[in-house]
Amino acid sequence: HWVGGMYLHRGQLDEARRHFEEAWRVSGADAVDLDQPFEVHGVLPAHVARVTWLGAIGEHAAAVALGRVALDIAD
Repeated sequence: HWVGGMYLHRGQLDEARRHFEEAWRVSGADAVDLDQPFEVHGVLPAHVARVTWLGAIGEHAAAVALGRVALDIAD
């Protein structure tokens, strides 16, 4: 997801989105059950990447909601 952030800062939104979506998919972030063990070192950065993306495209409410999930993961 770090590469996606660089593309985002360069204004290359399609490439940034591609990297953020790949991080989400590869990490398994869409299927996390907080009551079961999961790979936090992949899932948490994927959540941070998606929050960053949502904020960049103006989906602020969705970014805040997902950010709260990321905080639950970090706890």
